[in-house]
Amino acid sequence: MFSAGGTLCGILIYAQISVIASSKLVENEPIVRVNEGQLRGTVETLVDGSSSYSFKGIPFAAPPVGELRFKAPQPPKPWEGIRDASNFGSICTQYNSTYQGDEDCLFLNIYTKSLDKHAKLPVMVWIYGGSYYEGSGDFFTPDFLLQHDVILVTFNYRLELLGFLSLDIPEVPGNAGMKDQVAALKWIQRNIDNFGGDKNSVTIFGESSGASSVTHHMLSPMSQGLFHKVIAQSGASTHDWAIGRDPVERAFRAGKILGIETNDTYELLNYLRGLDASALTNLTFSTLTEDEKYRGLPEKFIPVIEKKFHNVEAFLDEEPIETLVEGFPPTSSLELPEIPLMLGYNSGEGLIIVKDHLTKLDVYNNKPSFYIQQEVAERLSDEKLEEYGDRVKRFYVGDRNITSNDLDVIRDILTDIYFVFNTQRFAHLYSYVCDSTVYLYRFGYETGLNVIKIALGLENLKGASHADELFYLFYNYLNEDSYKNQELREIVFKAPQPPKPWEGIRDASNFGSICTQYNSTYQGDEDCLFLNIYTKSLDKHAKLPVMVWIYGGSYYEGSGDFFTPDFLLQHDVILVTFNYRLELLGFLSLDIPEVPGNAGMKDQVAALKWIQQNIDNFGGDKNSVTIFGESSGASSVTHHMLSPMSQGLFHKVIAQSGASTHDWAIGRDPVERAFRAGKILGIETNDTYELLNYLRGLDANALTNLTFSTLTEDEKYRGLPEKFIPVIEKKFHSVEAFLDEEPIKSLVYSNKLPKIPLMLGYNSGEGLIIVKDHLTKLDVYNNVPSFYIQQEVAERLSDEELEEYGERVKRFYVGDRNITSNDLDVIRDILTDIYFAFNTQRFAHLYSYVCRSNVYLYRFGYETALNVIKIALGLENLYGASHADELFYLFYNYLNEDSYKNQELREIVFKVTKLWTDFAKTGNPTPDNSLGVTWKPYTTEGNEYFNLDDSFSMGWSADKERMDFWDTIYDETGLQHLKYKNFPFQKKSGETSITILSDNLCDK
Repeated sequence: MFSAGGTLCGILIYAQISVIASSKLVENEPIVRVNEGQLRGTVETLVDGSSSYSFKGIPFAAPPVGELRFKAPQPPKPWEGIRDASNFGSICTQYNSTYQGDEDCLFLNIYTKSLDKHAKLPVMVWIYGGSYYEGSGDFFTPDFLLQHDVILVTFNYRLELLGFLSLDIPEVPGNAGMKDQVAALKWIQRNIDNFGGDKNSVTIFGESSGASSVTHHMLSPMSQGLFHKVIAQSGASTHDWAIGRDPVERAFRAGKILGIETNDTYELLNYLRGLDASALTNLTFSTLTEDEKYRGLPEKFIPVIEKKFHNVEAFLDEEPIETLVEGFPPTSSLELPEIPLMLGYNSGEGLIIVKDHLTKLDVYNNKPSFYIQQEVAERLSDEKLEEYGDRVKRFYVGDRNITSNDLDVIRDILTDIYFVFNTQRFAHLYSYVCDSTVYLYRFGYETGLNVIKIALGLENLKGASHADELFYLFYNYLNEDSYKNQELREIVFKAPQPPKPWEGIRDASNFGSICTQYNSTYQGDEDCLFLNIYTKSLDKHAKLPVMVWIYGGSYYEGSGDFFTPDFLLQHDVILVTFNYRLELLGFLSLDIPEVPGNAGMKDQVAALKWIQQNIDNFGGDKNSVTIFGESSGASSVTHHMLSPMSQGLFHKVIAQSGASTHDWAIGRDPVERAFRAGKILGIETNDTYELLNYLRGLDANALTNLTFSTLTEDEKYRGLPEKFIPVIEKKFHSVEAFLDEEPIKSLVYSNKLPKIPLMLGYNSGEGLIIVKDHLTKLDVYNNVPSFYIQQEVAERLSDEELEEYGERVKRFYVGDRNITSNDLDVIRDILTDIYFAFNTQRFAHLYSYVCRSNVYLYRFGYETALNVIKIALGLENLYGASHADELFYLFYNYLNEDSYKNQELREIVFKVTKLWTDFAKTGNPTPDNSLGVTWKPYTTEGNEYFNLDDSFSMGWSADKERMDFWDTIYDETGLQHLKYKNFPFQKKSGETSITILSDNLCDK
């Protein structure tokens, strides 16, 4: 409530030494292992001269940016090595004279005199007050409490709008700050044993709004089993100021103050998400109604009764008084906890607002009904309310007005209506309903430790002020410099969200971490959403074209950091590369609102939005952005073409060896795959929420290297092993999907596709990259050649038809014999065609026809010393450029340093990169005759393509015979293909056939 911590309290933390079994001591530094990794604390001296261990700044939940797995508050990410726990983490964003803190603030602190696991010390968990708009657990020290052989834990939770915005929608039901508290309590249950604590003896205690918090936990189903005793100091759930009213209307008022006037909660939510964190503080007073300025305390962005939503767990879903009196609803299997409760109030609570009240005495004398709290007032008629107000005034001063000489009277009125009565009321009801032991106190010490009362200059008045008791529990000294402003910006409500700002000049000379992945060893970090910008000009007026690279790696490995600007920047463009989350962390889909899937694709969208907001400052033109990528990066850029979420963020596309129409570009049965992953990781369940909670508790490295181990028997042979990948998201109200229908349907039927220039192609020997792996499975493919039939086709065929089609494939490539290890060229062609060539041409054909847009198709066939992949595979004697070989003609690689010195190769690199960059500049790879050739757009009549090889020339119908064979397969199974012009979407039997009637369905 009125936080002494926020305004008056400093901190002084000391600690003590002891060498125990569950931890170790290195150079007088205690090291403890928790679920997320190891912590190095400090050994410091308490105020009484004794010593204890101190561990500060321990993340108990993931910060909102990058480190969130799926949704906040979520378990903290693990760390490698030993984490320094000698300093506090940031306090939560708040306004206290100035803007302070950081949204990345979910840290806790542990203070103990023993690290012996067998010590089993009682644990006291402090929840600070501050009206739910200011305060921090860091402000409260262990010096006095640790003298009595307990462990003290303090923590932060989000405040004001960031913690207690409620829009009565599933995305923002409210009580985020209370759920932060629950997350802290859960972390304590999982880890406190390692600090010498007893997880079965946890006492939660708090003051003011911290006291209302601890009693809310008593009444919340979400908190049951996480604590065993409660101490509530100057607050309880039954207080009028403990539960918010009309939170949505308050949010709209806040929005109006912040610049948006709307009655649409989703419009408001989107607007608030885009604001700086500093804008979302200091709004409590400015959103008060005229009635609220006088009735009640100014605590308004606070816990609320949440509207019930399916699959959204509420912290409170009914009035506290109802739960307290009647227990949990009959539909719940829970019962109110019959646990010991200690609660009380200070004798002169109201002293803390006496002076403020003096400024409003005329109002209260004229309208004493403002002394009637909302809970009572809303049950009275206007006449009755006026009568009750007069009764209050008469009781305290008789038939006269209250004056500035009545400080003791004002103290008593404020003490009674805001603290005393409802504290006693809660004690009475809980004692009666639960037949539990309740200890009630009245704190009345008046000494030099009554810091609040003394600071207010009210020493001559009787009573201990609100918050005065804190200085009898926690050692304190004034040190405002300890709490410096940190004007940082990060996500407001949900990931992926905008980055947080920083003070001063951020060092951008080194790469950020790559995203969590497994490549021989566990690599990277979940905090990986970084981008890199390379430019030759910082002149804002330069307006250079921007090329944004999206790396491949089967959606389970890779990083933007691996791609260099050396070649592309010769042509006066800006290159941007970035990271996005991979495998489970980026592409887990549970078909529930919390985890609909495509988090990694939404990371890509976030990067593109950041570029739109900032690239002008690097000399770039935000209206000339080309996204380009290879392999899964190519499927990504074409997914962006089809995604409503990405529209307007780019203007040209280059897709290298991949497209949305590839069978490996869209995941199937993601929930079943997730359950298989869960089983491998230790949980066998068919409950998505149970699985989600389990996965949230695992180390990040456990969530890598699961693609191959979750393959079905069929998937081990049919298709490529890309499985935790983009999916078609199930539609949920107010959850924006990246993709919500099959790409082929969006491509053929959408009337909102961007009509933009597209350049795409494939390499002449794509399949070389997996030829050797395929040799190990030849027996299987010879016996069951139907594995060559991709899933998109196979699912439309009966078993007999599938077997027949498999035999046709085998006959087409080798005739009536088996494929042998001597048929490397045949294997190369089969793999090239089914995994890359056909569906690349198919996408080009469909997009060209549907959108009537310029499409430039290429076939990359250079074979030089720069074909690093082919050479590394030892397949130099086979014809063709392998999958990914073209990358070394676009991006400098130090392994090829000697090759790049060759003049002929430098000329090839120049020509290739000029095609790419001219396309980025103009939408045409050959806008002039500078390269001595004109690359003609693809048409459905001519099937034009460009030979990127020594001929450097145009061609028609690339790999025609092989493409015609596959075109026939797709035609026969009713799938869009390369020959027909109307593209009837032949659905499976029993479904309706749809035909395009429009000549052009794309946005101009």
